[in-house]
Amino acid sequence: QPLFLLDLRYEGANLLGVSTDAVRAKAQAGGRRLSQRIYDETTLDGIVYMSRITNRECVAVYDRAVMAKLEVDSPALDLPRLARLSAMLDALHITLIRGT
Repeated sequence: QPLFLLDLRYEGANLLGVSTDAVRAKAQAGGRRLSQRIYDETTLDGIVYMSRITNRECVAVYDRAVMAKLEVDSPALDLPRLARLSAMLDALHITLIRGT
């Protein structure tokens, strides 16, 4: 099922009035408080944000969405054949290892 994520990338956080300390600071306390408020006060499945270290996109999926929307026990078959997946895996530095 689709995940409903709050986009905090780029100007997203600024448009919501989120402090830069919560999304870009070295200390993680502000970001954790923000995420906890989103978790407590919405039904969103998680957030999309930019890593302060690598400046790359990150996704945090909340526990409530994992069991409801992600099939954690189903095998992942033929993933490299999905459109654009190979490029995405390369960008995330993920290597698929085929099982037996």
